[in-house]
Amino acid sequence: MAKQVYRLTEAAVERAKAGAARKEIPDGGGLYLVVHTTGLKTWAVRYRRDGKPRKHTIAGTYPNVGLKTARTLAKAAVERVAYGGDPAAEKVYARRTAADKKTDFESVAAEFLARYINKKRARPRPRTLDELARHLGLAPQGDNWAAKKGGLADRWRGRKVAEITRGDILGRLDDQVARGIGANANRLRAALLLFFGWCLRRGIVTSNPVIGIDRPAAETARDRILSDEEFRLFWQGSGEDRLFGPLWRVLALTGQRRDEARGMTWREINTDHALWTIPAGRTKNGREHAVPLAPLTVEIITSQPKIGGKRALVFTTTGDTVLGGLSRAKARLDARMLALARHTSPKAAIEPWVIHDLRRTAASGMARLGVSLPVIEKVLNHTSGSFAGIVGVYQHHDFLDEKRAALDAWARHVQSLTSGTVNNVVPITKRRRP
Repeated sequence: MAKQVYRLTEAAVERAKAGAARKEIPDGGGLYLVVHTTGLKTWAVRYRRDGKPRKHTIAGTYPNVGLKTARTLAKAAVERVAYGGDPAAEKVYARRTAADKKTDFESVAAEFLARYINKKRARPRPRTLDELARHLGLAPQGDNWAAKKGGLADRWRGRKVAEITRGDILGRLDDQVARGIGANANRLRAALLLFFGWCLRRGIVTSNPVIGIDRPAAETARDRILSDEEFRLFWQGSGEDRLFGPLWRVLALTGQRRDEARGMTWREINTDHALWTIPAGRTKNGREHAVPLAPLTVEIITSQPKIGGKRALVFTTTGDTVLGGLSRAKARLDARMLALARHTSPKAAIEPWVIHDLRRTAASGMARLGVSLPVIEKVLNHTSGSFAGIVGVYQHHDFLDEKRAALDAWARHVQSLTSGTVNNVVPITKRRRP
């Protein structure tokens, strides 16, 4: 690397005289001596950011800030630019927020959820408000959001958003990968990328620290489904958990996404027509989705206590907050399944599985029962496959009767499978809409 060539000397700075106009004398490395018409001498750094010229004024005047000190400060500013910083914008930000006490992560993240996500037609990834709030470590508190114990906002409590570094973010992502939840780490990265991008556009930060961070974990398409024996163990094990068991079973019976079921409200359930209508704002593809409910599913849902609350959630302990601690609950379920399996075989083992595998198991089970692929895709609320492209534009049949027949048949098969009376596939029969 070529040695830095400087133009100024201490004597030259001392001799510089004021003129009729302000003048800037270059030193090298982006540093300039600014001589004002009043005779005042200051220092400035010039650089380019996003292709545009920028100027950063170094605090202090000559001779309090001498040439050597100015060069050191200029070098630090140029290094910040090289790593994506913007010293001039950072200085403006520091002045603007000096008296602002609400630039901590929790407050800004709560404002982000309230302002950005609730905007009409806003469909960020992660797509649901609950999932994004979970990654940011917030939970509803009245009409606002507050840090959830153990969540990200709790861990970063009191920290200014602008002070959160790339290292802080990498630390959280690496921790999740080390715990074996790499896919969740990928979702956390996506959530923080969205959040800091919003902060950048609003002038809360001067750069997005997530930019340049790769997805922390590789993801491959899963094909894991539960075998019949594993499903029996799942059903029996989930029955021992009064809090999470009903949620696990509804997921298995309906084949819907975890957070769509976890966010189910009583307003979405029509027991007279045995129908669960998921509003567009809570579905992945942004389309309202009608899920017919088999009698067994209705029984499980209606057995849940109606706690109340503004959100009127079905699976909840407060009425306003979805069930948390899913990872721990899933670990307890795994332990129960293994214990049940070892009652009959002391050396039994169960291949690792995740909750989303219940959705795949339901789809596979319906296929075994003779349900056609287009109907299964409608049950799962897929817009790809049979309904991609031009077909999706012109195909408006709701398939409600076909979906009901498929889910009723799957529920009957689950009942026969878990009761131990019949292990074979139960043929599908079409049922009229009630």
